[in-house]
Amino acid sequence: MKQLNYMVVQHYSLLNKLFFGFVICIWLIRLYNDLLLHQLNQPVLPYEGRDPFYWMMVGLQIPQFIVGSKLLSLAVDFLMLTSALGSLFFQRIKLFNILFVLSYFIYFFVFNTFLGHHFHSVGVLFVSLMFLFKKDSKRFIQAFELIRYYFYFMLCSAFLWKLVRGNLWDIDHFSNILKIQHVHFLQANPSHWKADMIVYLINNESLSYLLWLALMLLQGMFFIGFFTKKYDGLLLMSYLFFIVGSWLFMNILNLDNLSWFLVLLPFGFLVLSKNKAIKKGSLTP
Repeated sequence: MKQLNYMVVQHYSLLNKLFFGFVICIWLIRLYNDLLLHQLNQPVLPYEGRDPFYWMMVGLQIPQFIVGSKLLSLAVDFLMLTSALGSLFFQRIKLFNILFVLSYFIYFFVFNTFLGHHFHSVGVLFVSLMFLFKKDSKRFIQAFELIRYYFYFMLCSAFLWKLVRGNLWDIDHFSNILKIQHVHFLQANPSHWKADMIVYLINNESLSYLLWLALMLLQGMFFIGFFTKKYDGLLLMSYLFFIVGSWLFMNILNLDNLSWFLVLLPFGFLVLSKNKAIKKGSLTP
């Protein structure tokens, strides 16, 4: 859809401001929660998991070297913030974007290395790649499209994974997940309103199964995006419901992955622009 691509380019500046403004907010939240590299107190036990990339990095002692130096880890955190600010206020200077991608990549893999779990919160990392290119460059549109399709692939593959594993036919599957996911919360906060809701869902397997099907359906809907951009507005709402549902029922709120909304927003801009043009009489509905 050429018109949609035109809308992406036309709102390049706004997309840039939304993204890096959001990134700065995330940085401040992590600073408040002591989740930046210089706040990890020089951990010594890396977790490689089953990822060859982490095997190589840990084998080369790169993450250990970074967190082992208070000055170096502070430099990575500081560079991440200043490059985001530079990208926000000086959009034409692409050096800031390059420095942000580099510093955030270092932060992402080092943090995951010592967290004891490799989170798949790659929203900020992937979306930031499209701002490496100028808005009048074909590569910007190509990067935008590639990131958009990867986002759809991520959700669709999660849907297929659940389907292949037989979760669709497992009536008490979500009920059992809720037991495991919230066991500590239920013990610590037995009188909380959310605890009452979780206990109710655990005891009502049919209702929890329907909610599980709804979450799966929200993921499966993104197959539409591979064939048309016409329903990107609907998919944006689906992702919003998925995020809210994940937070409400699973207590999962991955801030980084909220940045995926950016690849769905241009459709909204397109609709708003058409509506304004219709009101002015320059277009017929």
